[in-house]
Amino acid sequence: MSRERSLQLVTVVAVLVGAALTVPFRHLWDPDESRYAEVTREMLASRQMLVPLLYGEPYPHKPPLYFWVQGALRACGAGWTPAAVIPSLVAFLGLVLLLPRLAEQLGLERRTGMLAGALLASSPLAIAFALGGRMDMLLTLSHTLALYHLARLLGVGGTTENGLRTHLAFWACVTAGVLTKGPVALALPLLVALAMWAIHRRVVTLRPVLLGWGPLMALAAVAIWLVPAAFAGGSGYLQDILIRQTADRVVANPFAHPQPFYFHLVTYPFTGLPWSPVIIVAAAHAWRRRHHDAPTFLAASIVTLVLLFSAISGKLILYLLPIFPAAALLAADALVRSLRGVRPALAVGAVLTGLVGIGFAVSPYFRAEMATEPWLVPAGGAAMAIPALAAAVLAARSAEIDSRAVASLIAAGVAFAAVTLPVATKVLDPFVSVYVVARTVAELEPGRDTGLVYEDRYPGLSLYADRQFAVLSTPAALRQALAGGRLVVIEENDLRKIPPELRPPMVESKRILHRRRVILLVRGDRGN
Repeated sequence: MSRERSLQLVTVVAVLVGAALTVPFRHLWDPDESRYAEVTREMLASRQMLVPLLYGEPYPHKPPLYFWVQGALRACGAGWTPAAVIPSLVAFLGLVLLLPRLAEQLGLERRTGMLAGALLASSPLAIAFALGGRMDMLLTLSHTLALYHLARLLGVGGTTENGLRTHLAFWACVTAGVLTKGPVALALPLLVALAMWAIHRRVVTLRPVLLGWGPLMALAAVAIWLVPAAFAGGSGYLQDILIRQTADRVVANPFAHPQPFYFHLVTYPFTGLPWSPVIIVAAAHAWRRRHHDAPTFLAASIVTLVLLFSAISGKLILYLLPIFPAAALLAADALVRSLRGVRPALAVGAVLTGLVGIGFAVSPYFRAEMATEPWLVPAGGAAMAIPALAAAVLAARSAEIDSRAVASLIAAGVAFAAVTLPVATKVLDPFVSVYVVARTVAELEPGRDTGLVYEDRYPGLSLYADRQFAVLSTPAALRQALAGGRLVVIEENDLRKIPPELRPPMVESKRILHRRRVILLVRGDRGN
């Protein structure tokens, strides 16, 4: 067995160990995981599978493919957490297996693709989302598959395949991405194609990509869902999903998660650890050369995506997840070829990763929720920090790329997957999941079909309390509910905002820390 295959196998096993130590023992985390599960729950309960629903209303923020997969897993008997995580985990493992084939298609050695799989599986952010209940890893898989077929259509790597099968396969991957995350899945590979055409107009033609049955097939596939969904959800739903969730995200007025245009340029060097410094150096090399080869294609797929998501008004670090497979392959190629500047970049990435591990180890001293496991948390941080710092020493002492430094840094990622992440999950689950609140409500107010919350909605409550929750939006409604002896879930800060003269008499039943906020479970004070 080659060294690269061994590293790939070790990292995959580490991810599976991380899954075994987290998925069966944790609940869905707020806000996104529990919200998506609530959408699926309402779709199943209403038997309305065309239009995603949230609190009885159409939910236009995301297309339905992830909800369909999650619903199918629930129908097969999976619990809420496995049903949420299995699609991401399977997609991630598919990416690791795909990278060697993508490397060969691009004219690189298969062992480079195996090393890239190990780099991807030792990237903490990628691992975290591989074990998370979101649709972003499905988008990443569909985009990387689209890049694989795009490379064949553009002749990157010396082999051009303009056949109908490759053309249709490319557009099938785009369609899957659109049904997962929306029109952004169409923009991502087309921007890469445009970038390659702009750089190599004499070599690259876009006809094999754009001309053919593929675009019509993609349009028809989306229309098969969207047309009946428009009738079921109404014109408002169609307008939201086609305009507000697409064009409005690009306009100057922030749609959601507003950040400055340089947000990703500043955050990626840290969120892409431990390999981001190597990737940045390798991308700079490729961009200076701009040959019609694998490094330029991979660098174009990274740069265009970063520019696209920088242009969008709302930004989250997870938006760059689709660049991670191509970035891992670019980094692996740079490490194999020992490009100039890669060794210092490797040392920088190792040092920063070691500091992250140290920060996790000392987190009990400044995060109260982490102090619940005063010995376990430092051990989890040390497991990540020690091999990372060892990699830094090895990289700094060697005059060229030291394979031991690469293996040590991969070991830091392995430790994150198999040790640090399970520790963090064990410690944080009671604070970032609404499960504790839901089960406490069920215990304090048994036998009810409905529950009550004041102002804020917590979608996980319905999942775990076995009842629907109605929202009280005014102090008068709160007073009336408490006067009737009902239990109400209210955030402490929201209670403080109610003027004293409007605040109804109540007694506190329970205080629960949830995402660094205090949630109160209160009843009416019958003594007043």
